[in-house]
Amino acid sequence: MTAHGAAARPGGFGDWLPGAASARRALTGALVGTFEAAGYELIDTPTVEYAQTIERGLGPDAGDELFRFMDADGSMLALVGERTVSVARTVAAQLRHGPFPMRLCYAGPVVRNRTLLGGRRREAVQAGCELVGDADFGADAECIALAIAAVDAAGVTDIQVDVGHAAFLPALLAGAGVGAAAREEIGAALAARDLVAVER
Repeated sequence: MTAHGAAARPGGFGDWLPGAASARRALTGALVGTFEAAGYELIDTPTVEYAQTIERGLGPDAGDELFRFMDADGSMLALVGERTVSVARTVAAQLRHGPFPMRLCYAGPVVRNRTLLGGRRREAVQAGCELVGDADFGADAECIALAIAAVDAAGVTDIQVDVGHAAFLPALLAGAGVGAAAREEIGAALAARDLVAVER
């Protein structure tokens, strides 16, 4: 075991000093404010979950990035590295009777036990939204459009969204008010990989 001085902190964790801490809080507020303005309700979940709950939600490979520890009764716990699983657990345990679709948003700390490369942090704030109980592609398009609006509200101007499912596009375009004929033209141009036509 290595001895550390009183002023040392673990690698990948940082202090947020005056100014930076306020800016971080304002950024989180802008994101959550955008979600709430779109009808999403704020939910807070714990920073600690049972390790098996996280692994069940994210798969066994997620266990590699968990900070694990045992509580007094011998249960294996972990710091949350991703908040979607905690929201899903809360819905299943306490909100399962709806009403659905349910629109929830969150912002809170996440901690990942990962290799420290290129100044990566182990602790961050994750803000997001979940639309629960609506399997329609329009729901996915709503969440993507809301993510773009939130990033825009945070002051990020040059963003790129990559969606790997072709069925998202028609719903996303319809949600953006693009007419049926234009949607067909855009779809055909993308299928032909004609990016010049898409940009027009």
